[in-house]
Amino acid sequence: MVDQVTLAAGSRLATAQALSRHRVLQKGGQSPIVVTGDIASFSRELDTTKVHCAFNLSEKPGELSLPAGQWTFAGEELGCVTTQHEGVIALGPWQGVILRPA
Repeated sequence: MVDQVTLAAGSRLATAQALSRHRVLQKGGQSPIVVTGDIASFSRELDTTKVHCAFNLSEKPGELSLPAGQWTFAGEELGCVTTQHEGVIALGPWQGVILRPA
């Protein structure tokens, strides 16, 4: 389950440092980007590590159904903010989330 997390927007340097700790985000293969309304999402996979990323590209809140399976929150240090209920993630304006399989 994904808990609601609220973090202040980090600096670009902090974001770059956080990304450098997640090899799957740097070098993993990427699925095609799927756009549903104002939310873009994709998965990345490297070796046995998989993540699913979703980003709200709007000034309005949005929701997106998750891929099948159980997902947990990842990427906290990237400033991701989300809530989850019954397989749906809710993203605030301009927010994103990175999830990994549970």
